[in-house]
Amino acid sequence: MIAKQLFRHALFFLFLVSCDDLPNRQVSGAKYASLDDPSSDTTDVRLSRPSPPLVLRDTVDAIPFEVTYGAPSVRDRIIFGKLVPYGEVWRTGANEATTLSMSDTLLLENKKLAPGQYAIFTVPRKDQWDVLINAEYDQWGAYNYDPEKDILRLRVTPEETDVHQEQMTFRLEGDQLVLHWDNLRVPISLQAP
Repeated sequence: MIAKQLFRHALFFLFLVSCDDLPNRQVSGAKYASLDDPSSDTTDVRLSRPSPPLVLRDTVDAIPFEVTYGAPSVRDRIIFGKLVPYGEVWRTGANEATTLSMSDTLLLENKKLAPGQYAIFTVPRKDQWDVLINAEYDQWGAYNYDPEKDILRLRVTPEETDVHQEQMTFRLEGDQLVLHWDNLRVPISLQAP
């Protein structure tokens, strides 16, 4: 019994040590806010986490949108193909499922997405990723992912880069919503109709 408790505590400690906690920041004019910071521009304040919850707030052709996600860090780990296995549904971040919210219709990879809030799941592969926009946004991780609730299924091409991104981020770069983590960028076309 004591050995089992010690094992659980050791696992929890390893989990905490394997993640990073970085403060609020602003990149390329987009607003990033940590949901852990009560002084930040957010309405959802949570306990401090090793993979801090962040929010990207930006606009596409005057249409506001928001991406809320848990931001894990590399910490000398092999990310894609190991920590994030190829061919499996991933929450696209840490903790709760990553969400996309907007007040007007947007085009993702030239496919219409109605106003609302959605989960963003992905299925990473070496040469292509599936991006799954799912109606069930209020869930922890991808444990209850239901493909029947997918609103859109998109195929995108990841890009290797020389720029190392320690902590996972989402950014708006031109007309692309870009997930950047480790040495990989995953661009998703994002435009007004």
